[in-house]
Amino acid sequence: RNPFPEGTKVCPACVSKGKTFLRILSFAGPHKKRIALLCALMVVGTGVALIPPLLTRAFIDHVLVPRTNLHWIPWLVLALLADKFGQTALRVWQGRVAIKVGAEVTLGLRALAFRRLQWLSLGYHAKQKTGQLLSRISSDTGRLQHFLVDGIQFTVVNLLQIIGIAAV
Repeated sequence: RNPFPEGTKVCPACVSKGKTFLRILSFAGPHKKRIALLCALMVVGTGVALIPPLLTRAFIDHVLVPRTNLHWIPWLVLALLADKFGQTALRVWQGRVAIKVGAEVTLGLRALAFRRLQWLSLGYHAKQKTGQLLSRISSDTGRLQHFLVDGIQFTVVNLLQIIGIAAV
């Protein structure tokens, strides 16, 4: 039997993580176009990241092993450089879109939490330290923003890469 965390009457083990995740995603509703763009950038970025192994295969199978087609070398090198440039440009664009969406969703959550704090009774606020409440809101929403900007992208991109590698 675990005691409740200090200052709460909510059992962390009893909270449905799936429902909580869906509630958080409901804040992303107004940003559907940017989220769709972000998903497209992740798919395209994963596809572009899978090109170098194909170029390397062509280099080994058609240039190095048979020791022919040496005129392909500059083209393969240029293709690798172009791919690297494309990956970098896509990552920058993807990062900017993700930061924008994450910041706006987090702003909505912070505003909602602050409005909720304003509706709590004076007795509640008399028992709590104001700085501690605001610090908790800021810290929790900051972690959520990190998850939205980095965590989800990392997971999705890695899953796409596993699928892409298996397909290639």
